[in-house]
Amino acid sequence: MFKFLNGWIKCFSDSARCAEWLAAGNKYYVAGDYVRANKYYCKILRRRPHDFSALCNHAAASLFLKDYDAAKTGANTLIKNFPQQACGWSLRGRALLEEGGCAAAVDDLQQAVRLDAADCWNYNYLAQALQKCGRRNDAAEAALRAVEISGGEDSQQLNLAYTLYENSLEDGAASVHGILQKWHEKYPQNPIAEQSWKSFFYDENYTKPDARYVEKVFDSFAASFDETLLNLEYDSPRKIAEILFRNFKPDSAVRYQILDLGCGTGLCGRALDSLFKKRFLTGIDLSAPMLEKARAKRCYDRLLKAEIEQYLSQADERFDVVVSADVLTYFGALDKLFSRVHSVLNDGGCFAFSATRNGVNEKDYFLHPSGRFIHAEKYLENRLQKNGFRIVEKVDSVLRKEGENDVCGWIFLATKNI
Repeated sequence: MFKFLNGWIKCFSDSARCAEWLAAGNKYYVAGDYVRANKYYCKILRRRPHDFSALCNHAAASLFLKDYDAAKTGANTLIKNFPQQACGWSLRGRALLEEGGCAAAVDDLQQAVRLDAADCWNYNYLAQALQKCGRRNDAAEAALRAVEISGGEDSQQLNLAYTLYENSLEDGAASVHGILQKWHEKYPQNPIAEQSWKSFFYDENYTKPDARYVEKVFDSFAASFDETLLNLEYDSPRKIAEILFRNFKPDSAVRYQILDLGCGTGLCGRALDSLFKKRFLTGIDLSAPMLEKARAKRCYDRLLKAEIEQYLSQADERFDVVVSADVLTYFGALDKLFSRVHSVLNDGGCFAFSATRNGVNEKDYFLHPSGRFIHAEKYLENRLQKNGFRIVEKVDSVLRKEGENDVCGWIFLATKNI
């Protein structure tokens, strides 16, 4: 009797300890600290090598850490011991996909979908694998299914938008019209679906996306924004700082008022740090998660959540410098924006920004299938001059990569006419 009781107490104590470790690991996992999370999951697995939750979470954290061997090892254990659970198949499929084994990834992810057809993320990952295998129509169908299962979740809508755009690059815009039609008919009020629709069926009267679209894009993008742009060789903030450095010599005795329009995660603010020793730097952005990332960089004196044109129309402050990196891509017609920037600048103040070249047609501005506006050089120059600016310098620039291709444009520096 005592042996049984002691065994029961030991088992209960062990279960309680494992539950504590799982809770601690999950806390770090949610916070994005996957190294610490895995330390707790490993503690569980040393005691219980086949613990389902610890195996799933350890493999998922290993994926985020890009330790694909560890992810596959955990997934294989799950598949062996829990073959009717989708988790192992999905995790192994994702690891294979990251390693470039798209055909094997498709097989595993299709099995995950068969076992759990209610998980939208299984369809999301399947869409990615199918696309990498060149099965682009199947990929679009899977991405649309992910949207439907999720009830129209933003992350799934964005994945479908990117899938259709990438398909159009390979097979032409007409190849995505069928799925686009289904998507738009089912979600006519969704700003992501609307932006994709406008991008493929160009409307000359469409000059600016719904602010909700921009907010949703960057809310979903915030966590990986800096790393993603680094991989795209994005360097506009540094180039904006350089054009200011060449033409604007700050007086060390003056505290400059600087405005960063669409500051995002604070890349421009960080680039300007070394140029302006004395400054009050204001950043505005539509995305709260992006602003949190900017706040963590500790280079802004004030951060505000606001739509750019609305903020400019109501601003009481006046600024010596306004900067804007990769923001004009979310504006077609620029008169209102340029006019309002002009109104918040002190006489002789500087406006430095990047803009993407329209190399598609002869239009002043054009909504590209990527969902971004591109502009003609003459249009930019004319709008600046019309709205009271003098162009000081304009530099041809590769703004970033898109796949293997350069995205080209300019870095402008203009001053407010006195």
